[in-house]
Amino acid sequence: MKKILVLILALSLALVSCNGSKTSTADSAGGTSEAIVQEATVTLNGITNTLDVNIANFTNTSTIMYHVMDRLMTFDDEFNFVPAVLTKFEQTDLMTIECEMSTEYIFHNGDALKAEDVQYSILRLKDIPQTASLVEDVKDIEIVDETHLVIHLENPKNNVMRSLVGSVIIVNKKLMEEQGDDYWKAPIGSGPFKFSSFIPGQEVVVEKWIDHPFKVAKLDKITFKNIEDATSLYIALETGETDFINSIQFTDKERALENTAIKIEEHQTTRTAFISMNVTTEPFDNLLVRQAIAHATDKESYALLAGDAVPINSMVPEFVKGYHLAENTLTYDLDKAKALLKEAGYENGFSIVCSSYSADTSRIELLQADLKKIGVDMSIENLEFGVFLDKVLNADYDILFGSWGNTTGNLTDMLNCYSETSLAESNISFYTNPEVENYYKIATETIDENEKLEAVKAIQEIAAKDVPMIPTTAGVSRFGMKKNLMDVKISPVGYVDLREAYFE
Repeated sequence: MKKILVLILALSLALVSCNGSKTSTADSAGGTSEAIVQEATVTLNGITNTLDVNIANFTNTSTIMYHVMDRLMTFDDEFNFVPAVLTKFEQTDLMTIECEMSTEYIFHNGDALKAEDVQYSILRLKDIPQTASLVEDVKDIEIVDETHLVIHLENPKNNVMRSLVGSVIIVNKKLMEEQGDDYWKAPIGSGPFKFSSFIPGQEVVVEKWIDHPFKVAKLDKITFKNIEDATSLYIALETGETDFINSIQFTDKERALENTAIKIEEHQTTRTAFISMNVTTEPFDNLLVRQAIAHATDKESYALLAGDAVPINSMVPEFVKGYHLAENTLTYDLDKAKALLKEAGYENGFSIVCSSYSADTSRIELLQADLKKIGVDMSIENLEFGVFLDKVLNADYDILFGSWGNTTGNLTDMLNCYSETSLAESNISFYTNPEVENYYKIATETIDENEKLEAVKAIQEIAAKDVPMIPTTAGVSRFGMKKNLMDVKISPVGYVDLREAYFE
């Protein structure tokens, strides 16, 4: 009986650790040689029921399908444009974008990827509710010849390409028109991996496309699996059930670091947390009060409490081109906070309410304790999300904690929380400043990159002084993988790229 149990255990371990493992094969001299099995299992914390990236609107779906489908372009780690199907573009004026494309891309069925496929892939977003707003400024797309297209805009904008690059995957127009929704049951792309199989909500399998006209993938197959429970997800990596996971909890970080069979990667994200103060009501209509609250904000402790965060001082993440550390950035200093309140006429303090919809109130309670030290009494109201949102949009609150993210590196989107153009949308502090509006107009309308960067720098300087919103922390994503899985690339928004990955 014991021998049988040992045999079963040995077989189960062999099955668990098959990916990236060594196998023995006969060589020409009659001996054996070891080869690495180039098949990866990637486990994600969620798989959708559709493979259409634009309908799913989910990072994990994009991670899977970006191996099968190509995009207009991609972004590097600073959100600079990187050529792909489009080799370059130039916005010649605020209404016109001239694009040049490659003729070397081929779909998996052998069809050449043509200008009409690019045109169709962009315009189809107009008929998808989740993406229609991203192309609302695209009037039409003119095909000049097989390598040139011109995008004509409905409204003068300088950031349309960021939305398109962040959203458009290139589909085969002919097949899409013939198959409709059936296209996504066995999608045809032009990427280095071909679609193999799909179990909705559970598993997607892709295989190497040996006829890829560029770099042929080193991995022969990738199986994407779904484990939504965070603890189970980590255990799958630790036991060798999977080769890669897209999330490691902070509580598992030390355990992962001690495991010599795996490695972890941490990436700061564009998920930005903040404190917003309603500047339309007392006491936050007073600049000195807002500055006092900023000095009472202990960002370092907030980051420690979150575990998966780092302190920040701008709504533009540090790794994004356009980030600026303002000279007058306010730091944690309770003595300065007290002095500012005294200067503002609030030496005896005041009472405010912090609105919240989250059960996680640790950061709010920390601010509550610090404000008490400077004479401010802050109570906390936990609301149902719909009620919370209604109060925010109607400027019916004192102070709140919030967060949001950005997937395209669009600087004006990151800073529209200070602009009148986004009142009651991103600008939930209801802050207005004519000088900011002037710079924001330049930033959204100029096609001169240096002029835009100077404008967003100026906005960050003014915002650091006026502090209608206090940037607090940015999220950190943590990924885990087997030690010998090499050349995995992870984007700032969490897309996982195994196009050039391999087992060593």
